[in-house]
Amino acid sequence: MLEGAEQMVSAAAEAMPEEKYTFAPTNGEFKGVRTFAQMAKHVAVVNFMNAAALLGEKTPIDVGGNENGADSIRTKAQILEFLKNSFAYLRKATATLDEKNLMMPTKDPWSGTRSHTLMMLS
Repeated sequence: MLEGAEQMVSAAAEAMPEEKYTFAPTNGEFKGVRTFAQMAKHVAVVNFMNAAALLGEKTPIDVGGNENGADSIRTKAQILEFLKNSFAYLRKATATLDEKNLMMPTKDPWSGTRSHTLMMLS
């Protein structure tokens, strides 16, 4: 599941031309939504947050306003690296899961168990 999500998100982020990273629909019900760059960074932030919860660690990155990541991450290359690192950290965290610790509580933002956090990844 995680591998498929990583491939789809990464492929979309790589395929989007850098000049389109600032795109966000502005009319109708879409007014005020994240730009493509903000959405890609948000996915990475949530990956880091979920991985930290699974590992029982503090989130190792600046989550930024609205969980959009640090403002210093701006370019396509920086965003792709941020996504890559977030998925690597998440793979590290999911590798620690086993049947003995799956029901252990986490201190994640959603106040659940490790299995609940794992379900949030889908």
